[in-house]
Amino acid sequence: MNAGTETLLPFLGQGQGQTGSSEPVPRSNLAPIELGMREREARLKKLSPYQAQTFASEERRPTGTDAWFSILSNLSELLMRSSDVRQFGIAESQKVIVLVAGPTKASPYRSRITGPVKFVNKLLATWHLPPESACALLGFEPSRFAYVNDVLQGCETLTGRDAKDRIAHLFQIRTLLSSLFQDETVENEWLREPHDTLNGRVPMDLLLEGSMENLLLVREYVELVTGR
Repeated sequence: MNAGTETLLPFLGQGQGQTGSSEPVPRSNLAPIELGMREREARLKKLSPYQAQTFASEERRPTGTDAWFSILSNLSELLMRSSDVRQFGIAESQKVIVLVAGPTKASPYRSRITGPVKFVNKLLATWHLPPESACALLGFEPSRFAYVNDVLQGCETLTGRDAKDRIAHLFQIRTLLSSLFQDETVENEWLREPHDTLNGRVPMDLLLEGSMENLLLVREYVELVTGR
């Protein structure tokens, strides 16, 4: 048994709370501890000399619940200051602290959802369309769905004059249809049936085709139907 594992015996029940026990600890019980210590030492090598020295000075063996949480607090504070280990987990195996470094993944920043984006979200719900349909309505390629979805969730800002102009046209279409039918069920049926004036084409199909030309065509047709 090496010196590193000997210092860990109190955590396994020898020397702390069991003064009469002198039975050696099975080697199989020490394997997870040695593995944890090796991983811990490998992670600490990534810290700067100052950070490693600070860690060594602050680290101490827990002797009770208060000491245990104190060590966790010290480790958390140290790792949050580290530029090398940005995300970490603290796992407990045989009451030995093991540092597990993970890849950095920034939490998405949720900004305020603007009025036009709120309208698009509401329009998708009213017209019973999946989020993917927002790409066509706003003039984006399907490959840009991740960005469009982030916009709808408020994690990205909608950019581009074309998309904003499209929202203005969609708002006018929705406003006119709402005043005409005053019933979302009837409105959805009207949008999904062929119309002779459109040469037998379906308004919703034209909108989801994605071109500005068809969007304007549907707007003009809706204005014609509503007498605007």
